[in-house]
Amino acid sequence: MLFSVQNTSSTWPTLKRAERIGISVLGETHGQTARQIAAKDKTTRFENLELETSEGGALFVHGSPVWLETKAYAEYPAGDHTLILLEVTGLFADASLEPLVFHGSAFKQLLKTA
Repeated sequence: MLFSVQNTSSTWPTLKRAERIGISVLGETHGQTARQIAAKDKTTRFENLELETSEGGALFVHGSPVWLETKAYAEYPAGDHTLILLEVTGLFADASLEPLVFHGSAFKQLLKTA
């Protein structure tokens, strides 16, 4: 798994020291959760959220359709960001749950076709 982080991030230096890092693909009912986690106020990001922890210490948002348990593998400088490569060490998927979709500056549901 690959993502980028701003070089000024105060969160990544702490996360990369963790034995395992949990990645939750949020579900269609997690619109408010996404807004809360993305808020600038870091002190309330995980307040009142239902979270689960794996045996390896990875943290996940309950009710997410996909969980990826990962660990930091490599970092690559990329201007004002750093590319982070994570090794996936575990996977959980619940096909009965739909993912959260953000498009056109709004959260949307996937349309089901026959």
